[in-house]
Amino acid sequence: MKINLSSPYISDISYTCTALYFLLLWGGLLCPSGTEARSDRGRTAAELENPYNWESYTGSEASPGQNDAAKNKPVDSPSPISTQTPQEKEDQFYQRYFRKGKADKKPKTGLEPKGTTLPASHSPLTTDDIYVIPTPAPEVYQVSREIDKLIFELGTEHHRRVAAVERLTIIGSPAAIPALRQALRHKYKFTRLGALSALGHIQDKEVIPDIQQMLKDCEPEVRIEAVKTLGKMRHQPSANTISRLISDTDPRVRREAILALGRIGGKTASQSLVQALNNKYPLVRREAVQELGFFEETAVVHALLKATRDQDLDTVIFAIHSLGEIGDPAARLRLEKLAHNRNRHIRKKAAKALKELR
Repeated sequence: MKINLSSPYISDISYTCTALYFLLLWGGLLCPSGTEARSDRGRTAAELENPYNWESYTGSEASPGQNDAAKNKPVDSPSPISTQTPQEKEDQFYQRYFRKGKADKKPKTGLEPKGTTLPASHSPLTTDDIYVIPTPAPEVYQVSREIDKLIFELGTEHHRRVAAVERLTIIGSPAAIPALRQALRHKYKFTRLGALSALGHIQDKEVIPDIQQMLKDCEPEVRIEAVKTLGKMRHQPSANTISRLISDTDPRVRREAILALGRIGGKTASQSLVQALNNKYPLVRREAVQELGFFEETAVVHALLKATRDQDLDTVIFAIHSLGEIGDPAARLRLEKLAHNRNRHIRKKAAKALKELR
């Protein structure tokens, strides 16, 4: 009997068999592993309650697929309670705040001094040898460890940084000075800022050269903090270095430099402020005329009289106010003329300055 393969009946049968084969394969009837994965048949109640075989993680019972050697082998179980040491927690905290190389890595300085070991050929120690060996008090180690932790806190959040600065200020010199000097060379700018702030409160003149070096820092915030610190110390030899920052690229640095010169005082500071009246930035000229009100010098009075002809209205008003603060009679003629100015703010300020003249 010859079968016609092109018969429609044979074609329908082949299609039906193919569809049935794929249905059985998809349902897992032809795959034992699929049957075990998709069926709960043959499982115990414990396996149904714990489908992920949690015992293999806790180490209480080995999984059915393990051999006898694997069952007897202890399994490290993760405990919900942290078993990290304080040093590991500190390292983890540092990596969380300074990850991806955006800031420097944690310094590998030990918190406690390392002891020295005597050579093997040394004879047994005597009473005299014991008295020769220096034995520092435990308080020194504790203070050193606390300072290292506080230096680390300078690179964290703002409130923790402020608390660390206050604590370092309380510790003061000479205990905290070496660590703060080292922190000034830290790669992370907030650590340098905190160190400068603490040194400004301690006001130890030995660190002035280190602070002057921070005036050249690449970060404007660090330069501002260094200028503030020198202004708090009222270090007049630093006026010449601070005056160079009047032409800084950052306007905040320029303003802070002028304020520091006014706080420091002295002839060098007054000359730098007089030169700042020719600056192209109106904000610099305004701040300069305000700070010149604290200098009772003839050259300052003439510079302020010239500033009353400035094109910036605020600079003129501040110059009139500073002339009134100085109270030099040489400014009377100019102030009387300004008292009849068309601008009411200038008239009001000039009239007030005339009353304050000697």
